[in-house]
Amino acid sequence: MDWADVAEPDRERALLVPAIRKNPGDADLRYRLAEVYESIGNYRKSLRQARRAVALTPANLLYREFLAHAYFRTFDTRRAIHEMKRLTELDPDESYYRITLAQWRD
Repeated sequence: MDWADVAEPDRERALLVPAIRKNPGDADLRYRLAEVYESIGNYRKSLRQARRAVALTPANLLYREFLAHAYFRTFDTRRAIHEMKRLTELDPDESYYRITLAQWRD
């Protein structure tokens, strides 16, 4: 899965961290920080921010899909499958979720 490009991760992180301190309930900021952390290979911090984004906006499919992949990247297959299954429930017409879920279960 290709996520948004992060051309200047250090610069973005430097802007996002204080913005989140001022607006801790802003799921968009947390999601973008998750992307930034992923782009530099810090999957643990990426996962933490993705979880927070989903907690703030549980119906956001993009955030939940990112979270599922974040779990998978950190070798938490059980949680990755749980999130992908939740995506199939939220959007049963999206074949990508069903295909990915089947692949991860194998």
